[in-house]
Parts: sequence; structure tokens; C-alpha cells
Amino acid sequence: MTIRGLSKTFPGTKALDRVDLDLRAGEVHAMVGQNGCGKSTLIKVLAGYHQPDPGTEIRLAGEPVDLHDTTASRNAGFRFVHQDLGLVETLSAVENLTLGRELDTAFGGRIRWRAERRDVERRIHTLGYDFDVRRPVAELGAAERTGIAIARALWDWEEARALVVDEPTASLPREEVKTLFAALDRVRKRGLGVIYVSHRLDEIFTIGDRVTVLRDGRLVGTWGVGELNQDKLVSLMLGGEELRPPHDRTFAGTHDVALDVRQLRGLEVDNLDLQAKRGEVVGIAGLTGSGREESYRCSLALHRGAVRCASTDRP
Repeated sequence: MTIRGLSKTFPGTKALDRVDLDLRAGEVHAMVGQNGCGKSTLIKVLAGYHQPDPGTEIRLAGEPVDLHDTTASRNAGFRFVHQDLGLVETLSAVENLTLGRELDTAFGGRIRWRAERRDVERRIHTLGYDFDVRRPVAELGAAERTGIAIARALWDWEEARALVVDEPTASLPREEVKTLFAALDRVRKRGLGVIYVSHRLDEIFTIGDRVTVLRDGRLVGTWGVGELNQDKLVSLMLGGEELRPPHDRTFAGTHDVALDVRQLRGLEVDNLDLQAKRGEVVGIAGLTGSGREESYRCSLALHRGAVRCASTDRP
């Protein structure tokens, strides 16, 4: 897939400004940027939900495509797994994957549920998942639900050209992310290009082959993940801005220390020192996935006398 000069203008706002993007067969191409950088708008253009400005060129296998609506997007070969998986939790995996499809029926129109179940099991196993597809989705784990959404998106593997996965790990526990990555690796090995959108920058270096950075609706650039480290990637997203500590100021509260954490370690934070005095408001800021939420949860757990970090179960 190639995109050239993709622009999208809303009243008073240019959400995308002449963005170029290439997706190769068999690669995971990560797309990152701060909130408002244009990632969601680009995805909605590919899905046929938004129409790009005149002059935009989108090609699949060298042929121009007109993504004028969602049906055109699907016919072109785009498949999507959105952050909201859109599953019916009271139904099983089999029932979710057969919704809206022509079912295998016997004489008299009776549905061959056993055959449908075997078909769904095969598709789930192809992605590397192994669970009872007859259980209600509400009883399944987050990783298994994501597997159902991927299997639904890729029901017609032979017609798919590109899979767009938007924030798939936002609701996944860390220990279940590896399961998702294994599934995406299977998709990649079957020759499908994957656009992977995430705020968790460490994931980019685990699953990605290349990464494209957007900022303020414009393309910053595209790099192989081996050409960058996480600090450089953050700098590209922020525009080279450096975070500097504030100037010293007179603290109006007391000097009594209410919270004092040293060398805090977790899955996202490492060797963090944090101190708060009584009457003081201490802000914890950072990009999504930077460790800001974990810093709060772990510090609070330690302050209450927990032996281990509440969110990571690590010392």
C-alpha cells in the first residue's frame, strides 16, 4: 500500500497535511504520535469513514483505490481491529464470528452448528489461540477477545491486503500482550501488511519493523525500528522539546514529608524517586505508556505498607 499527499480538512482544522505512508507485505508498520496528531483521522480515511481532500492518492498493489465508503474500503482489502472490539459479550465466539454471515445449513434450513464450531476453532487456532469457542465472550480474557476480533477481521484471508490494529493493548494486561504479538506475527508471516497503532512505545520495538511518526497532522518521518531508541522516538513525537524541571520556588505548605519513594521499579518505571510533602500537589506527567499510571499505583501501594508493587507484583 502507498499513500501520497494525504490531507484531510475539517472546518477550521487541517487534521492531516500531505502525509505519505508505505506499507509493505509481511511487515508490521507502527504509527505513533501524541493525541491529536492525526492517527485516528488517517485510520478513518482508510476505513472509508472520512473522505480525504482532493489530491490524495492511495494505491494497493500499484492500483489506485477510491475509498469513498466503508464498503469500498473492505472491497479494496482493508481490515480493521478497533480499540472497541465491538463484540456481543452474551454470545459465544462462534456466534460472534457468524453474525451477519451465511451459515452452513442442512436439510430444512437447520444450522450445522458443529461444522460452524469446527470452522471457528480452526481460524482461532491459526492465530495461535486455544480456548473454548462455545463460552460466552464475557467469560473470556482480554487477549482471547482480541483474538476473536482479529479472526473476524480476517475471516476472508485471501481477500485481505492490510490489517489496521488500533490500540490493541489498551485493555490488555501486560502478561497477555505476548499472546497478541504472537498472533500478529502469524499474520505477518502469511504476507499481510499490518499497521499497528499504540501509545506504548516499548511495544513498537518488540513487534514493529518500521515506525512512522506523526505530529500536528504532518509526517515527521519513517524509520526502521533498529534506527531509533525510545528516547529518540519520544523526541520525534514531541518535536525535539526537552522537559526541564521548574525553577525553584518557595513551597507554601509544610516541610513534613508525606510520601517518600526511592528507586521504584515496575514494568514501565525504573529507579524512580518521588517525594511529596504535606499540603503539596505533585503532578506526574508523561505520554501514555510512559509509566505515569504505574508510578501512582505503586507509590500508593508502598505508602500503605504493601510489600510488593500493586500493579506489577514486583518488589
